Amino acid sequence: MSSRTAAAGVFKDSVFSAWRFSLRERKAEPLSGIPTRVGGGMSQPSFSPDGRWLVYRSSETGSTIYVQPFPATGARDQVASGFSPVWSRDGKKLFFAGSRQFQLAVVNINTRPIVTTENPERFDAPLSVTMQTTAQFDVAPDDRIFAPVAAVTPQLKPSTSPRIHIVANWFEELKARVPAR
Repeated sequence: MSSRTAAAGVFKDSVFSAWRFSLRERKAEPLSGIPTRVGGGMSQPSFSPDGRWLVYRSSETGSTIYVQPFPATGARDQVASGFSPVWSRDGKKLFFAGSRQFQLAVVNINTRPIVTTENPERFDAPLSVTMQTTAQFDVAPDDRIFAPVAAVTPQLKPSTSPRIHIVANWFEELKARVPAR
């Protein structure tokens, strides 16, 4: 799995589905083996740093976070209750939002030889996380909560199609624009 591949949840015609976007191949395709359901199903998918696992939130039985192998084998493991799951950079932890506003949690995860997790550790965060279809925060390499991502819902005219904007190498651009002290 290349770092030029991303997963995204798409909500269309009242159905959530998971898609894989390849920048190298310049194509998008639905991920097979991910459950979908009218009015619910899967959202917020994210590949592990090594590209071998996919984490996502499912509303099949409430708001549950699952992890499964990629490519899909039919197996999946429940990790926790919550939403907006985000992998740590080393793939050994999953951060996610809990049921309370301003509450985040982290769970240690081991994927070899089988998926095992520990009890989640909950903590208060200085940002508001709501049950959106996209992740609202990211995790820095040192496992600190990195930056809240603004949830913006543009008002689209019926003739306008939604667009996806991918910003690559934004940190390098930021360093060039804001010199170090």
